[in-house]
Amino acid sequence: MARFFAARSTALEKKEKSKAKDKSKDKSKDKDKGKVKAKAKMTNSKAKETNSKAKVTKAKDKSKVKAKDNEKEKKEKVKEKEKEKEKEKKEKEKEKKARQKQKDEEKKEKDKEKTIALREKEKEKKENEKVVAREKKEKEREKNQKNKEKEKLLAQKEKEREKLLLERKRKAEMPKKALSSYIYYSNALRPDILRENPKLKITEISKIIGEKWKQITPEEKQKYDQMATQDKQRSLREREVYVAKHPKKPASGYALFVKNNIPALREQHKGLKQSEIFKLLSTKWKELPNRDKTTYLKSV
Repeated sequence: MARFFAARSTALEKKEKSKAKDKSKDKSKDKDKGKVKAKAKMTNSKAKETNSKAKVTKAKDKSKVKAKDNEKEKKEKVKEKEKEKEKEKKEKEKEKKARQKQKDEEKKEKDKEKTIALREKEKEKKENEKVVAREKKEKEREKNQKNKEKEKLLAQKEKEREKLLLERKRKAEMPKKALSSYIYYSNALRPDILRENPKLKITEISKIIGEKWKQITPEEKQKYDQMATQDKQRSLREREVYVAKHPKKPASGYALFVKNNIPALREQHKGLKQSEIFKLLSTKWKELPNRDKTTYLKSV
């Protein structure tokens, strides 16, 4: 029984000890819980502090980022402005170059036009010079032609004058025709008739002389016949001298051809005029072979 009680007391002691232990455990647990809670509070406060710090840091970082962004934005804006300025500068430079190019092209075009105008002027000048030279040449040619014509005309006139002088000389040297017995009678009677009738016309005088010539006696007529005979002998002598001094030129081959063929043509073409017959003769002479022409030319 003592053992029972001893065991019971041991059990109770154990129970109490376990309770005490449990209590101590609970206490320790409570302590631990308190510690944990305190720790948790501390942790929470630290976390809060950390969070606030983090928030502050984040805010700072944000402000830094924002500042960086602002700085970046500013830099970008500056860059944009610089780019725009550069772009404007380039545009202005481009416009300036374009204007300069346009000016150069306009100047080039003007120079080209000026060159073309100068060439045209030079060409026109050359053309004018050519025209002037041609006109001068033409005038010179006309002048030479006129001088030649003048010289030719003068030569022709001189030739005609010489011919006329020769003709006059020839006519002067040519023997006078022998006068008939009626002419001698007329020359002897005309002064007396004019003296008696000064108002008579030549035709009337000739009529009177003709009537008296018919009434003249053979004895009276013999005197004038002798005068006419003597004058005829004189004319024949002078003609012989003149013919010897001025022989006739031989007829040409064409003249001989005309002389030989004109009677036959006149007979063949009776209705034709003299000029038309000579045209036919001229055509026939041209168509005549050289062999036949030689026959007439040799006869000259």
